[in-house]
Amino acid sequence: MMLSLTEAMSYVSDKLQVEELSHKLQHEKLLLLNEITRSFLERVPFNNIRTLSIPVEQRRKPSQEEIKMDGLSTRGGICYTQNTFMHFLLKALGYTVHFVASQVMSPNDHVINVVQNVEKEGDRFLVEVGCGYPTFQAIPLDFKDESAIYRFSFNTFKFVRMDDDVLVCMHRHKGLQPEVHPNTKVQDDGWRKFYEFNLTPRDIGYFSQRMDHSYTVQGATPFLVSLRVIMFPGGKAVCMKNSTLLIEGDDNGLHPVSLNGIDEIKAAILKHYPQMEESKIDAALITLKSVLEEK
Repeated sequence: MMLSLTEAMSYVSDKLQVEELSHKLQHEKLLLLNEITRSFLERVPFNNIRTLSIPVEQRRKPSQEEIKMDGLSTRGGICYTQNTFMHFLLKALGYTVHFVASQVMSPNDHVINVVQNVEKEGDRFLVEVGCGYPTFQAIPLDFKDESAIYRFSFNTFKFVRMDDDVLVCMHRHKGLQPEVHPNTKVQDDGWRKFYEFNLTPRDIGYFSQRMDHSYTVQGATPFLVSLRVIMFPGGKAVCMKNSTLLIEGDDNGLHPVSLNGIDEIKAAILKHYPQMEESKIDAALITLKSVLEEK
């Protein structure tokens, strides 16, 4: 997938509504990187509606053109779509950006980006827009043992360095969460491992086999069998999890609203994520209905 500079500039200005883009691109690259990251999470939902809308026997990982289309339209997708689109957007703007491999549940099941040489030669920043836990800024990776503790929306997290190239993202869970990883335990100090990643640069082909698996093998991820949508308008989470709508309050807690039936679920999606295609919502909800009826 390729984005031209014109496409990238238009997208950041018009869809992400970042101001003074040309000036920031020349003189305030870190500020711009942070604004792009936050604005993307505020406007482009992490979701699996496209995936659920496809019959099981026809599922596959999205093509690069489909990723481009879902990114430019702000319809979004799951991690592979979100972070791949962000990679090529930043690359088109002139940033030095690399894919790196991450593990949430199994090796290479999560794709993230590291941006280099932003403020000075050799610096490195994590840019993560591909999961339901918000990272509203580029995270500097030049810490020695542990990063600062970050608090964005309902999410409290930090990074721990295991060695020169391997880092671990740790979450501190408090209250209701969109999803809690079932295979990791909460430590005595309240922290839970979310994912680890290796800073070795990779090309997009490195992830091909694992992403094929993630999009086609039932049970590989929850995104093949249940509805997940989350966006952060104004920095506050609005999350759909099957028939539950989670709205972030002023206390940064997620407050559940039960939705009764497919019609209420569809109405909530159209209200909170109006950029989504109605035909794909309808197809995804057919899948969801069958899953809910089996439970």
